[in-house]
Amino acid sequence: MTKLSRWWGKAGHHFFAIHAMLLDDQDYQDTVYSMIFSCGCTAEHASKTAMDHLVSLFEQMDSPYMQARASDVRAISDRMLRILTGRGTVPPSLSLLLSW
Repeated sequence: MTKLSRWWGKAGHHFFAIHAMLLDDQDYQDTVYSMIFSCGCTAEHASKTAMDHLVSLFEQMDSPYMQARASDVRAISDRMLRILTGRGTVPPSLSLLLSW
């Protein structure tokens, strides 16, 4: 993330750090893998289901700040689903960053 901080600045660093944190979440990964390999679901369906569950967890939190983060998780989920279904693209700048 150091190169990201220099290139995109602090805001960009936090934006992508949140994406990475959610995608690295073990519960999220376990849910997605289980749905794909045990139930035969598509990656898109499994990802949406896991993210919907995560959104509901944020919405149920006591903190108004954390409840508001549910919309951030939803936005990340929507972006990921667009990419998985071919209706969205990974920005060239992000592709370069991911290849570092």
